[in-house]
Amino acid sequence: PPTITAIANQTVAEDVPTGALAFTIGDLDTPVGTLVITPSSSNTTLVPIANIVIGGSGASRTVLVTPAANQTGLTTITLTVSDGTVTTATDFDVTVTPVNDPPTITAITNRTINEDTQTGTINFTIGDSETAASALIVTGSSSNIALVPNANIVLGGTGTSRTVQVIPAANQFGATTITLSVNDGTAVVSTDFLVTVNPINDGPLITNQVPITIAEVQPVVLSLAQLTVVDPDNNYPADFSLFVLGGANYSVVGTTVTPVPNFSGTLVVPVFVNDGALSSPFYNVQISVNSTNDAPVITGQQVL
Repeated sequence: PPTITAIANQTVAEDVPTGALAFTIGDLDTPVGTLVITPSSSNTTLVPIANIVIGGSGASRTVLVTPAANQTGLTTITLTVSDGTVTTATDFDVTVTPVNDPPTITAITNRTINEDTQTGTINFTIGDSETAASALIVTGSSSNIALVPNANIVLGGTGTSRTVQVIPAANQFGATTITLSVNDGTAVVSTDFLVTVNPINDGPLITNQVPITIAEVQPVVLSLAQLTVVDPDNNYPADFSLFVLGGANYSVVGTTVTPVPNFSGTLVVPVFVNDGALSSPFYNVQISVNSTNDAPVITGQQVL
């Protein structure tokens, strides 16, 4: 019968091959080059037959054993050498020890949105060959928390199918890198995508005024300094213009308001501001007009 040398038992980590294991074959009455080696595995789920690769030539041979992906356990590898009439076999065990496989997360494409809008729901997938998807923990972070606070990264979904929604802070624009990380309790894997927020002009808003009091018939020039204007986009008051509308009991020239003669009380004057592109809603400026003593006037006489 042919001969084959023994091979020591092997222990490898999950997803790691044994490397080339050397052994020798021979036969007293058959040319060594004609001997046929046949491998087998007692656990083909762990090591399929196709994953047992015989190499070398002549009497010097090798065997390389590659476990199937993400499989662990024990298998007995049998190498049988035949001279065409009789066979001889040798066995060795391959033990594959478990190693934690990191989870997976699919990539997300970059997003571009306008100021004060949101990305909408973005789908992505997570997984792990050893850990149930429901046990995986997904977290999100932002590289620019002024633009997108971490609390504004809203995660959803269940199992392998997950979602994320990115909500920029009000009136903010710019760019931020959103990082989504999935953790199986041991290993963490992350994916990044860029969110670019384009600026959109916000219209101004008049919210208050300083008290304005004048005497009867006294003109008053209204100005931006008398108003409180809110506009997150523009340089107030340098970029703003004030417009004054006409109404009852006063006249308007530009931004100068003059009460009609003998009027006293409160004038209500509609105004608005413009930031160069957008105008504010009308705001009613209130002007207190104090009465003054008018000198008497003689308009006629009696006939004496």
